[in-house]
Amino acid sequence: MQVPFYCVDVFAEQPLTGNPLSIVPDAQSLDESTMKRIAGELNQAETTFISPSKNANWRLRSFTASGHEVFGAGHNSLGAWWWLADSGKLKLEDGSNWFTQEIGDQVLSVEVRCERGHLEGVVLTQSSPVFGNMLVDVSELSLALGLEKRDIDSKRMPVQVVSTGAGHLLVPVYNRKTVERLRPDS
Repeated sequence: MQVPFYCVDVFAEQPLTGNPLSIVPDAQSLDESTMKRIAGELNQAETTFISPSKNANWRLRSFTASGHEVFGAGHNSLGAWWWLADSGKLKLEDGSNWFTQEIGDQVLSVEVRCERGHLEGVVLTQSSPVFGNMLVDVSELSLALGLEKRDIDSKRMPVQVVSTGAGHLLVPVYNRKTVERLRPDS
């Protein structure tokens, strides 16, 4: 089986400098098991499979190299829409062009901006946030991040899992200097 794919540098202006993403267009004939195996073979943080949708302009399914499906509009979705626009798969006019994407059981808006016939940007709509578990004792977390317990600003905001499609642990700190001192122990 031959499966065409593309590598996209998301958040980059120069090749080989961004957040890499594999794109597999015309993926409607691939089953989930095959998608997972392809994602593992391509071995990127995420591989996004693009196919037609009955509910939106395009359906996107993204898998990590380990085969975990990722929901939510992040670099996976941004890179896919940039590729769709750049490859001529979208009918674009100058100004804002509106589309929809199906991700999981959600349909989300996408804006593709063009100016004088050139792609200028892609703006994604996120799912509504879902607030999950909170971490009250930050002692072990601060050690794991290479910080002192006092560096985490959990009095103003909680340390909490928040998801707009993919859950992330949000850790409030006091300033940028604290972020620069982070030394996570993976």
